[in-house]
Amino acid sequence: MWTALCLACQSCLTSSAGASRAAQDVAARTLITAGAAVRVRIRNTDLGAVEASSDAGRTWRLIARIGRPAVEAAPDEAARAPGVLRSSADAVILALGAGLRLRLLPAKSTGTPRDVATLDPPSALSTLHALLPVGGTSIALETQGRPTPLHDGYTPADGDVLLLLATAAGDDLGRAAQAIAGAARAYTANALARLRSSGRKPVSGALTVVARPAPGEDPGSVTFLLDGVPVALINRAPYSVRWDSSDWSDGEHLIEARIIGPTGAVSSRTKQLIFVQNGSPDG
Repeated sequence: MWTALCLACQSCLTSSAGASRAAQDVAARTLITAGAAVRVRIRNTDLGAVEASSDAGRTWRLIARIGRPAVEAAPDEAARAPGVLRSSADAVILALGAGLRLRLLPAKSTGTPRDVATLDPPSALSTLHALLPVGGTSIALETQGRPTPLHDGYTPADGDVLLLLATAAGDDLGRAAQAIAGAARAYTANALARLRSSGRKPVSGALTVVARPAPGEDPGSVTFLLDGVPVALINRAPYSVRWDSSDWSDGEHLIEARIIGPTGAVSSRTKQLIFVQNGSPDG
C-alpha cells in the first residue's frame, strides 16, 4: 500500500486487414467527426474528467467527474448502433452497438452495477441531456488524441476515453455554449467549496509532488500523470516531481501516481485533486 500523494507548493502544501478495411475506418472517422461542433469527453476512470466543448474540441470545459467507471456493457436489443439510446435529466443511456449499452447515472453511496458510470455532480446529467440528442449523437473512442469508431462488441474498460459527438449550429450552438459555460461555473464553485470544507487551499506557483512507498516496498518506477496524461517517469527514490503550476489553467486538476512493479505492471495507484489558482487568463 502507498500513502496519499504529498503536495508542496509556494502557497501552502505538502496483419493484413487490407486497404478496404483501412478505407472503411477512414470513412467511419469522417462520419463521426463531420459537423460535430458539440462534444463531450468522458475519461472512464475513478475521478476521470467529464468535459464538454462547443467548438469541435478546440477548447474543453470541466463539468463533472466520474465517481465510478463502467467496466461492463449490458444487453439491450435496441442498442444496435452507437449513439444516445435514451436520455433524461437523471440518466443518459448510451448504445454501444451490437445490442450492448452502458448507463450514465448520478453518483451514489450504494452499490453500482458494472455497466454504469456515475457522474458527480448529478446535475451534469441534465447538461448532457441538453447537449446530446437521441438520434443525433455519435460515439467514438479517443485513441492518441483522435476519435476512432467503436469496434463490434465493444465493452468499456477502466481508463477508456469516450467521445460523444453531436451536430449543432446557429441558435442551437449558442445554447449549447451557454449550457456548457453554466455547468463549468457550477462545477468550479462546487470544487472550491469541497476543497475548503476539507481544510485545504488552492495551490499556486511551484508544486512538488511526492509518492512515498510503504516501508520495505521497492518499486521499479513511478509514473506521474496530470489530468490523465503521463508527464514524468521516475525510476529511483525519491519519487518526486516539481512543476510550475502557472503553466496550467486555473481550476481543478487531477494528479496521479502509478506505481510500476518489477514485472512492469501497475501495482497500485494514488490520485489526488488539486485546485490551481494563479490568475491565469484562461482559468
